[in-house]
Amino acid sequence: MRDEVALAGVRLALRNQLLGFVAVALLTLLLVIITSRALLTPIRKLTGHAMALGRGNLGQRVHINSGDELEELGRTFNRMAEQITRQQEDIQAQTRHCGYRMRS
Repeated sequence: MRDEVALAGVRLALRNQLLGFVAVALLTLLLVIITSRALLTPIRKLTGHAMALGRGNLGQRVHINSGDELEELGRTFNRMAEQITRQQEDIQAQTRHCGYRMRS
């Protein structure tokens, strides 16, 4: 009986430590989930738009409002898409011009 009383404090301390560890582990897991979603959502969005642009959909633009490097990457993607669109239009205009000259 004395052993049980003596060990009761140790058991209580171990239980409290275990509960603290579980709480910290759950909070860490929650932060990982939130952080990964915050990172992966704009990356997935940008990937989808890049794939569509690669398939020839030159009207693709991405809007990422994260206030970080991913937003800058989105703006860079949009500038690239604009440049590709302009170059494509220039090529088409030159092709029409060459075709017109060949018919003349």
